[in-house]
Amino acid sequence: RIVGEVDLPEGASRIMLLFRSAPDRDDEAYRIFAFDNDLARFPPGAYRFFNSAPQPLVCWLGENRFELAPDSQRIASARGDENGNVTLRLYRQEDGELVRIYSSVWQVKNSRRTTVFLTPSETRVREVSVRKFVEPIIDEKDGE
Repeated sequence: RIVGEVDLPEGASRIMLLFRSAPDRDDEAYRIFAFDNDLARFPPGAYRFFNSAPQPLVCWLGENRFELAPDSQRIASARGDENGNVTLRLYRQEDGELVRIYSSVWQVKNSRRTTVFLTPSETRVREVSVRKFVEPIIDEKDGE
């Protein structure tokens, strides 16, 4: 039984797949998202955001502002303060106004890459769930 289908990004040397259950669909059990996972385009210390929420989001990572349409991704970098801290803020549009839906202080470190999944909240209407996956970067010379 086929559980889902997705077109793969053209020319990608590595691909990451995200499976989300699709109980509202009769033809597929999962909605599958595929995105380019080429680490040459995902620098150390950067954050990769993927929005699978149904609404567009406006994001600030420190002073870096960007928008994420539904089912889109973006790699963003920011400078941390003297302690490596940066604030991530997420907003949605509501009646022409930006409404903040998330704010947190995160760390910027060149020893890791972070993928952030923005999905519809399972507990709150019109909100998003923020989940991050941190990948340490291992220096092959040191093993660290």
